[in-house]
Amino acid sequence: MWGGTGFPVTETSLPYIHGTTGLFDLPMDLTAATTSGTFYIEFSLTDSASGYNKHIWYRVTRWTTGVPAVKPTDDEISLYPNPASNQVNIVFNADANVKTVAIYNLIGKMESIYKVAGNSAGINIENLPKGIYFVRLMNAQNNVVATRKFTKE
Repeated sequence: MWGGTGFPVTETSLPYIHGTTGLFDLPMDLTAATTSGTFYIEFSLTDSASGYNKHIWYRVTRWTTGVPAVKPTDDEISLYPNPASNQVNIVFNADANVKTVAIYNLIGKMESIYKVAGNSAGINIENLPKGIYFVRLMNAQNNVVATRKFTKE
């Protein structure tokens, strides 16, 4: 059961007027779901003015993916602008110990490599042909810290 206790939950929307059309929005937060399987959600449409009452059932299936939730960390890497035309900027956490930034084309050929210090780098890409590229950030031991993709326009 989603969330464990406290079910069923009743939410009230704006008044329903029978015969009208419009969008129906139901935000659901399934992060508390602890069980995989099929669950049913019942909607009751009631128009007190006309006496109209209808029940609609939806089936929701939740399966675990085996992929743990990824939480943002302080070593997130920002690459901007994307797409870029003249320069691409990369900002990273100094604790990531990034020492080298390399740019690779789509087939994996290294186009350029740069030594960096601190927690950012501005890389001139004017001479690269238009296309999709990957930026690989490596630490002092040449281990890949992160890879990001950008488009040169």
